[in-house]
Amino acid sequence: LNTNLDADELADYTDALADYSGAGWSGAQTFIDGSISFTLEVTGGGTIDWSYDGTTDTLTIIDNDGTSAATSVTITDNNGGLNVDSITTDTKLGSLTCNTDIVTLTMGKAISNTNVGGGSGTISSLIITDALQDETVNIYANISSVISTSQFWGGDFNVTGDVGSIDMTGSPGKLRDSSITVNGDLDSINVQKYEGTVSIVVTNVIGQFDMVGDYVYSN
Repeated sequence: LNTNLDADELADYTDALADYSGAGWSGAQTFIDGSISFTLEVTGGGTIDWSYDGTTDTLTIIDNDGTSAATSVTITDNNGGLNVDSITTDTKLGSLTCNTDIVTLTMGKAISNTNVGGGSGTISSLIITDALQDETVNIYANISSVISTSQFWGGDFNVTGDVGSIDMTGSPGKLRDSSITVNGDLDSINVQKYEGTVSIVVTNVIGQFDMVGDYVYSN
């Protein structure tokens, strides 16, 4: 048996495609697809449903069950080239750590701490469908777009990084006794409803600051 590979055969091996998936998955494991290598970890209780498409080098997390503030999810792109396309949560998470950019993060329930690229990575689209009631959400990343289709209710939403836009014009799209802090540049913010004590603190507002009602603004 000849196990030696010539250059062409090695190239074919490197380009080999592998698909992976896990339902009700937890633990820590490294997965290899040719030149792509990534490590997935779920610790502290609960599970995730996920899949990886070897054709597009794309990782997707579609669900989480039984997780809590003690649960950590970590994605590590070991060699570069991994595409983290979509992450969706519908149960509380303590932390989400990913060393490469995330295309879409849908926060159906609060994630206490999210760190992308060591704080210098990017979330292209953050969609928040949870009310974030009495929750503190800390995000260490740049975010191109934040869209809330629910309301922030008695919670604190903190971003360390630059934010392209924050849009809370959908229904109910309300700030209620909540705070938003952006430790970085904010291109625009649009909030159409708010109640109680609301605080918005931004290091530097570059563009449109649009809120309905009486408020105190300084920049």
